Amino acid sequence: MVVDSTSYADPATSRNDVTSKLPDFAQGCDWIGFAAVTGSSESSSCRQDAVAIAATRAENPNDNPVIEERVRSHRLTEVLPRAVKLFDCPAEGEGSDVLGRRATWSSRWPPNGSRTGHTRSSCSATS
Repeated sequence: MVVDSTSYADPATSRNDVTSKLPDFAQGCDWIGFAAVTGSSESSSCRQDAVAIAATRAENPNDNPVIEERVRSHRLTEVLPRAVKLFDCPAEGEGSDVLGRRATWSSRWPPNGSRTGHTRSSCSATS
């Protein structure tokens, strides 16, 4: 999930897009990461940790669908608040938005404990 908090984005439209579309979008994800385009993302300290939505093997060793949905339901409540916080990121320092976000994402995704082989997958979106 990439949030544009630069002066190029219309803040009201961007926030509305995130709050109206992200909850449904995240339903199909096993994990979701967050990034803010601030105009200098490479040096920005504005971060939100990724959310591992799917239950880990330790949490659901027998692949019980009831446990999986309970874990997913709980973790999905963490997605929108984290994304919305990124709108408050200030433009900081110098650097590259594209290269900075790519470097940050590749070093932290997928979160520890993520499962593989699920029908659901990681997701990406931009607002």
